[in-house]
Amino acid sequence: MIKRSNTKQLLAESLLDLAASKSINKIHVRDITDNCEISYPMFYYYYKDMDDLINSIFREDVEKKLEDEPEVIDYEWTLNRIAEVIHEKSDFYLNVLQNTSGVNSLYNYSAKYLLEYFEERMSKQFEHHEIPEHLKTMLEFHVMGIRSKTCDMIVNGTLKTREFIINAFTDALPSDLRPYLLSQKAS
Repeated sequence: MIKRSNTKQLLAESLLDLAASKSINKIHVRDITDNCEISYPMFYYYYKDMDDLINSIFREDVEKKLEDEPEVIDYEWTLNRIAEVIHEKSDFYLNVLQNTSGVNSLYNYSAKYLLEYFEERMSKQFEHHEIPEHLKTMLEFHVMGIRSKTCDMIVNGTLKTREFIINAFTDALPSDLRPYLLSQKAS
């Protein structure tokens, strides 16, 4: 049985606990609430659905890793932190990626989240904090590509070393984006 004080944290821990021994698509909201002894309606007070809970776990994991982010955007540093998140809960994220799909799935949410993160950090370098449209499009293609490749490698069991992946993703960064995403030391 899970023991925490925060209800949202209890629900997240309950899902993680259940996902350790069960396919995520076989876990229902009632299973989560029964596992942590919280009333079924309380789940919907905090989350819209299972995807919302899964995405919340991902977002909180990433935000914790990015708390000490450098003042100047550093693409490689950020990718390292995200790799740590995936590594630390690799079984959970594998379970989620293999057994969920849809518009609100982690697969789609992770790209949206990372795109917003990089856009927010990058926009500070432009007048009026507006990234030129062609750069936004390049960034979107790049983030969607690295998300797709990472998820494919996780699901297929072909995930390479962190260093290999970060080097490959950095090498694949369009030259027009490099001045805005790579730290001064890396450019």
